[in-house]
Amino acid sequence: MLSVSLDEIPEVARAAWVRLRDELHTILGKDLVALWAHGGTTFPDRPRRPGDLDTYAVLAQPPGDQTGRRIDEAHAVIGREGGVAWDAWYVLAGDAGRREKPSHAFHEGR
Repeated sequence: MLSVSLDEIPEVARAAWVRLRDELHTILGKDLVALWAHGGTTFPDRPRRPGDLDTYAVLAQPPGDQTGRRIDEAHAVIGREGGVAWDAWYVLAGDAGRREKPSHAFHEGR
């Protein structure tokens, strides 16, 4: 797996991901286990303007309904204010290492 520094990511995407990380840390605290930025925006030959920001979050436990709404609202506000779109997937830590695609942690049927 190739990793790149946040310093190598376009400013618009970097600012959005850093803001999301900070918001999720506020909302979830220790229940936020990991957060990955991935996809075309992180590639060396990335487009000049980021499309959707592919994001993978691992949570220690399922968030309650209110917490899920706060996460969705954070995505909406950051997206609107930063001019980005999100392609985000939230999974539980216990499901993250399985071979089969894990269920979304708080959007049933997604």
